[in-house]
Amino acid sequence: MKSRLVIILIIAIFISSCSTKVLNRFYNLKPSKFYYTTKLKKDIIFNDEIKMNSIETNFYKRFTLDSDNRGEIIRFISLLKDEHFLEIYEIKEKSDIEDKKSQFKINIDINKNKYCIEVIDESYIKIFLWDGKYVEDYIKIEDLPMGENLFYYLKYIYLTKKI
Repeated sequence: MKSRLVIILIIAIFISSCSTKVLNRFYNLKPSKFYYTTKLKKDIIFNDEIKMNSIETNFYKRFTLDSDNRGEIIRFISLLKDEHFLEIYEIKEKSDIEDKKSQFKINIDINKNKYCIEVIDESYIKIFLWDGKYVEDYIKIEDLPMGENLFYYLKYIYLTKKI
């Protein structure tokens, strides 16, 4: 009788300690592939008190983005279409996206929400909430014109600001 109880207990422990693959299967179920981007756009448009700063990650130089840059971020987000957002299987096929170091990070504080836009390179970015429960929104931006690409915009700001 005790041996059955021990076996059942051991099986219960192994079943309850899920692997990361099982957890990720539930973790990645978000309402849409552009969930955080839509949430960020609404928060930026409907709130006046926004703090934005950016970090250039190669030299770890921080610079503040002012209210003029807010309009550029809104314009960039409004340019994104459904085909720019990557599905989970597309992200896993391009595993190098997740492994690359971001070149720029934008931190946006709106009320109690803290968003992060990580600009990986001129081709990909990701948007997420710091305490979000879903996987990040991965966005392919390589087909946007150079003037509309967030990577080149941040690079321009970084080079022209006196830090």
